[in-house]
Amino acid sequence: MYNKVLFLNFIRKNITSVKYLWFLVFFFSVILAIRTYINYLTIQETITNTSKEITLQKQQIAYTKNFLLRYYTSEYQEYFFHHKNSILEHWEKIIQIKIIDPNEKVEEIASQNNDNWEKVLSPAESRNQFIREKWEKI
Repeated sequence: MYNKVLFLNFIRKNITSVKYLWFLVFFFSVILAIRTYINYLTIQETITNTSKEITLQKQQIAYTKNFLLRYYTSEYQEYFFHHKNSILEHWEKIIQIKIIDPNEKVEEIASQNNDNWEKVLSPAESRNQFIREKWEKI
Protein backbone atom coordinates (compact mmCIF):
# COMPACT_ATOMS: atom_id res chain seq x y z
CA MET A 1 0.00 0.00 0.00
CA TYR A 2 2.83 2.36 0.87
CA ASN A 3 4.51 1.71 -2.50
CA LYS A 4 1.28 2.52 -4.30
CA VAL A 5 1.03 5.87 -2.56
CA LEU A 6 4.64 6.70 -3.37
CA PHE A 7 4.03 5.84 -7.02
CA LEU A 8 0.91 8.05 -7.19
CA ASN A 9 2.73 10.96 -5.52
CA PHE A 10 5.57 10.60 -8.03
CA ILE A 11 3.09 10.71 -10.93
CA ARG A 12 1.32 13.79 -9.49
CA LYS A 13 4.60 15.65 -9.12
CA ASN A 14 5.89 14.72 -12.60
CA ILE A 15 2.65 14.65 -14.61
CA THR A 16 4.06 16.62 -17.55
CA SER A 17 7.02 14.28 -17.86
CA VAL A 18 4.69 11.28 -17.77
CA LYS A 19 2.51 12.83 -20.48
CA TYR A 20 5.54 13.39 -22.71
CA LEU A 21 6.73 9.86 -22.06
CA TRP A 22 3.34 8.42 -23.07
CA PHE A 23 3.30 10.64 -26.14
CA LEU A 24 6.73 9.40 -27.21
CA VAL A 25 5.76 5.78 -26.62
CA PHE A 26 2.57 6.28 -28.65
CA PHE A 27 4.44 8.11 -31.44
CA PHE A 28 7.10 5.41 -31.81
CA SER A 29 4.51 2.64 -31.68
CA VAL A 30 2.59 4.34 -34.51
CA ILE A 31 5.79 4.61 -36.56
CA LEU A 32 6.54 0.94 -35.87
CA ALA A 33 3.01 -0.06 -36.92
CA ILE A 34 3.28 1.94 -40.18
CA ARG A 35 6.66 0.43 -41.02
CA THR A 36 5.32 -3.05 -40.30
CA TYR A 37 2.33 -2.48 -42.59
CA ILE A 38 4.54 -1.13 -45.39
CA ASN A 39 6.84 -4.15 -45.07
CA TYR A 40 3.80 -6.42 -45.24
CA LEU A 41 2.60 -4.72 -48.43
CA THR A 42 6.02 -4.96 -50.09
CA ILE A 43 6.24 -8.65 -49.20
CA GLN A 44 2.81 -9.26 -50.72
CA GLU A 45 3.76 -7.35 -53.87
CA THR A 46 7.02 -9.26 -54.17
CA ILE A 47 5.17 -12.55 -53.83
CA THR A 48 2.69 -11.64 -56.58
CA ASN A 49 5.46 -10.39 -58.90
CA THR A 50 7.47 -13.54 -58.35
CA SER A 51 4.47 -15.76 -59.05
CA LYS A 52 3.78 -13.81 -62.27
CA GLU A 53 7.41 -14.21 -63.35
CA ILE A 54 7.24 -17.94 -62.58
CA THR A 55 4.11 -18.38 -64.69
CA LEU A 56 5.67 -16.39 -67.56
CA GLN A 57 8.80 -18.54 -67.42
CA LYS A 58 6.70 -21.71 -67.37
CA GLN A 59 4.73 -20.49 -70.39
CA GLN A 60 7.94 -19.64 -72.25
CA ILE A 61 9.43 -23.05 -71.47
CA ALA A 62 6.22 -24.79 -72.55
CA TYR A 63 6.17 -22.74 -75.78
CA THR A 64 9.77 -23.68 -76.49
CA LYS A 65 9.25 -27.37 -75.70
CA ASN A 66 5.89 -27.83 -77.41
CA PHE A 67 6.16 -25.47 -80.37
CA LEU A 68 9.63 -24.24 -81.23
CA LEU A 69 11.47 -27.52 -80.73
CA ARG A 70 9.28 -29.22 -83.34
CA TYR A 71 10.21 -26.59 -85.91
CA TYR A 72 13.87 -26.44 -84.99
CA THR A 73 14.19 -30.19 -85.49
CA SER A 74 12.23 -30.19 -88.76
CA GLU A 75 13.42 -29.66 -92.32
CA TYR A 76 12.70 -25.91 -92.02
CA GLN A 77 15.37 -25.45 -89.37
CA GLU A 78 17.65 -23.34 -91.55
CA TYR A 79 14.75 -21.10 -92.60
CA PHE A 80 13.75 -20.38 -88.97
CA PHE A 81 17.32 -19.70 -87.86
CA HIS A 82 17.82 -17.30 -90.76
CA HIS A 83 14.73 -15.34 -89.77
CA LYS A 84 15.73 -15.37 -86.13
CA ASN A 85 19.09 -13.82 -87.08
CA SER A 86 17.55 -11.40 -89.65
CA ILE A 87 19.14 -13.06 -92.65
CA LEU A 88 17.05 -12.81 -95.80
CA GLU A 89 16.49 -15.62 -98.25
CA HIS A 90 17.35 -15.04 -101.92
CA TRP A 91 13.70 -14.34 -102.81
CA GLU A 92 12.95 -11.98 -99.89
CA LYS A 93 13.22 -8.18 -100.00
CA ILE A 94 13.12 -5.33 -97.51
CA ILE A 95 10.34 -2.83 -98.09
CA GLN A 96 10.74 0.75 -96.95
CA ILE A 97 7.50 2.52 -96.13
CA LYS A 98 7.44 6.30 -96.41
CA ILE A 99 4.70 8.26 -94.70
CA ILE A 100 3.33 10.88 -97.08
CA ASP A 101 2.93 14.34 -95.67
CA PRO A 102 -0.44 15.74 -96.78
CA ASN A 103 1.07 19.21 -97.18
CA GLU A 104 3.50 18.08 -99.89
CA LYS A 105 2.46 18.23 -103.50
CA VAL A 106 1.58 14.91 -105.09
CA GLU A 107 3.73 15.58 -108.16
CA GLU A 108 6.86 16.13 -106.06
CA ILE A 109 6.25 12.87 -104.22
CA ALA A 110 5.72 10.98 -107.46
CA SER A 111 8.94 12.36 -108.97
CA GLN A 112 10.90 11.45 -105.84
CA ASN A 113 9.45 7.95 -105.69
CA ASN A 114 10.17 7.15 -109.35
CA ASP A 115 13.91 7.32 -108.62
CA ASN A 116 13.71 4.95 -105.63
CA TRP A 117 11.26 2.33 -106.92
CA GLU A 118 13.89 0.01 -108.30
CA LYS A 119 16.35 0.35 -105.43
CA VAL A 120 16.49 -2.76 -103.23
CA LEU A 121 18.61 -2.60 -100.10
CA SER A 122 20.43 -5.53 -98.62
CA PRO A 123 20.25 -5.96 -94.83
CA ALA A 124 23.79 -4.60 -94.43
CA GLU A 125 23.02 -1.50 -96.54
CA SER A 126 19.81 -0.93 -94.65
CA ARG A 127 21.59 -1.23 -91.31
CA ASN A 128 24.38 1.11 -92.45
CA GLN A 129 21.84 3.66 -93.69
CA PHE A 130 19.99 3.48 -90.37
CA ILE A 131 23.22 4.02 -88.41
CA ARG A 132 24.22 6.88 -90.73
CA GLU A 133 20.86 8.62 -90.20
CA LYS A 134 21.13 8.24 -86.42
CA TRP A 135 24.73 9.49 -86.47
CA GLU A 136 23.72 12.58 -88.45
CA LYS A 137 21.06 13.42 -85.87
CA ILE A 138 23.67 13.40 -83.13
